Amino acid sequence: WEYHRYMGYDSIIEAYGHAGNIEDFARNAQLVNYDQYRAVTEGATAKMWDWYTGIIIWKTQNPWTAMRGQMYDCYLGPNAGLFGTKEGCKPVHVMYDPVKKTVIAANNLFRPSGRLLIAARAYTMAGKELLLFSKSMPLPAAKSNIICQLGGLVDSIAAKEGAFLYLSITDSAADTLVDENTYWLADSSGQYSGLQKMAKAAATITAKKLAYGVIEVLISNAPASPVAFFNKVTLVGAATKKRVLPVFYTDNYITIPPGRQRRVIVEYDAGKAGPVAISIEGWNCDKRIINVE
Repeated sequence: WEYHRYMGYDSIIEAYGHAGNIEDFARNAQLVNYDQYRAVTEGATAKMWDWYTGIIIWKTQNPWTAMRGQMYDCYLGPNAGLFGTKEGCKPVHVMYDPVKKTVIAANNLFRPSGRLLIAARAYTMAGKELLLFSKSMPLPAAKSNIICQLGGLVDSIAAKEGAFLYLSITDSAADTLVDENTYWLADSSGQYSGLQKMAKAAATITAKKLAYGVIEVLISNAPASPVAFFNKVTLVGAATKKRVLPVFYTDNYITIPPGRQRRVIVEYDAGKAGPVAISIEGWNCDKRIINVE
């Protein structure tokens, strides 16, 4: 029954800085939601076929307006918890165990992979990149593998004001990115002090119609920029600027290191929505409305 009792955000929200208004609180809550659901699914994946053969999340949606315990709200708007879950459930996935300080790569497919390049990089709050680890290896089928032990290296980098840890899996033969995963790490006191004073990221966004009811959004971060942190993509009416619902996003609440790009596919009922635009805002990126080409 301990798993069912109510637990508030409390000090977890405060670690991101005191919320001065409801907008600050809601923004911080989404960070906690994403991190919490990703941790649940990655924790299970790390022990899959050993401790677990699967997981069930009891509740995905509240029937009333709420801020926690849901992946989409009562208006059918997806929130960060859904995308944190999706991140942790990727069939081939690289992740970080913050307790044991290890990088783990999981292959939950029933066939071994080819040779993959697994890398870990840290980014300072100013966007400086530090390569921590890089190794080429195949991943056996239906297994999680400890790839490297980072020890106190990441903690020492994050000690002053926090840092970002970026993990990636690349198929070198096909020159394709298989998986990427970004963590935001607290400083030595457990506070996200660096996030509270991040410089603006130089991100560029384009939106292009691919088909009827399908839009491609590309978000690119400049090479000399800080990390573009936690960007939320929202489909809105072109005239009203109010969100269109329901909408399906391949990914959202996206963090992009310097010099990298992310692609999001947006699907919606174009017959009911009428003319639309893309709204995007991030932790250190100003809100913008992007016209669809």
